Amino acid sequence: MEPHKIALLDNYQLYQLLQNPAIDTRTLAALKKEYASRKLSGYEQERLAQKYAAAHTDVNTALEQKPWSPILTGFAYNKHFRYIAFLKVHGRKEEAKQHLLELYLGLALYFLGFIAFLLLFRFK
Repeated sequence: MEPHKIALLDNYQLYQLLQNPAIDTRTLAALKKEYASRKLSGYEQERLAQKYAAAHTDVNTALEQKPWSPILTGFAYNKHFRYIAFLKVHGRKEEAKQHLLELYLGLALYFLGFIAFLLLFRFK
């Protein structure tokens, strides 16, 4: 990120970027330099830390709360696809793959059950 663009960030955006472990070292050094140059008060730094913690606590709680079991609720696919997208956005690709696999397995079981029902009770 270019230094003149870093100066355009507000304090919270700058704090969020500093908390991101995926940022390269050169950009991280520029971010730290800009953060130090702003000379934020202790109260302001504490407020930023609390705001960041509150925002990310909700995300972690939502990530840990799996919706319904996709095997049992295969036809609520919209909810499951939103949860899968949410997992992918937050870097949990393996959990997203597992949830998607369970969803497909659930749908397959429902369709097999429906076909078995049709074959069992077919009308003559």
